Amino acid sequence: MKIGELARRTGVSVRALRYYQEQGLLAPTRDANGYRCFAASDVSRVATIQLLFSTGMRSSCVIEALPCMTGATDDAAPALVKNLLVVRERLVSDIQHRTRSLAVLERVLASAIPDSGPAPVFEGGYDDCIVRTTTPRTALPSK
Repeated sequence: MKIGELARRTGVSVRALRYYQEQGLLAPTRDANGYRCFAASDVSRVATIQLLFSTGMRSSCVIEALPCMTGATDDAAPALVKNLLVVRERLVSDIQHRTRSLAVLERVLASAIPDSGPAPVFEGGYDDCIVRTTTPRTALPSK
């Protein structure tokens, strides 16, 4: 498939796909006319690249992590492991912060909507946040 089709299928801009190629994250073949040709498997590869970038990883780290995620290797370099641990700690901290923020928001909503019932109870840590509600939320009143 051409780069425009890959962009359409993945929701990633053509410019970003060219950047991924420049960084060595994608390796399309070339047609006789010089157009890039991507494989169907590049759709999932782009999704994986997007996922890794969403963690805040730099492209150099993504390049190292991709083979581990795609099953090309089980051997991660010690420097990669160190970088991944830093990324994980940052994500854990962000999730904990967002979980606390959500709990505050739910308490505010519970007091702003008198008939909405008790606020949800959050249990567990970042990896097993469970939200229980006893009454479904109603819409906010119109002003």
